[in-house]
Amino acid sequence: MTSLQTSQIIITITGIFLGASLFGPITIFGIVASESFPSSISGASHAVVALSANVGAIAAGWPFSSLSLMCGWRICFGMCQVLLIVSILVVLLTRKYQQGSKIKEV
Repeated sequence: MTSLQTSQIIITITGIFLGASLFGPITIFGIVASESFPSSISGASHAVVALSANVGAIAAGWPFSSLSLMCGWRICFGMCQVLLIVSILVVLLTRKYQQGSKIKEV
């Protein structure tokens, strides 16, 4: 395999994982909207929320592609890795404080 084919395979696999990870939250948002509104307008609420979630997912990727034109893909993915690690650390370090704030029932 050449390096061009390897790069295409990596980009395709990354796209599959990104698509799969975006599908879950969009579906959850639609279900929550359907359950939150009366049954007469639940279909319309699901459509509006799903449209907004899809537009938001597309809009979230736009700055990333613009940044890649300025800095290159290597720097963009490096920044994503750093942000991911920082986010995981924040969640793990603040989890102790979130669990301590629960009210105990007597």
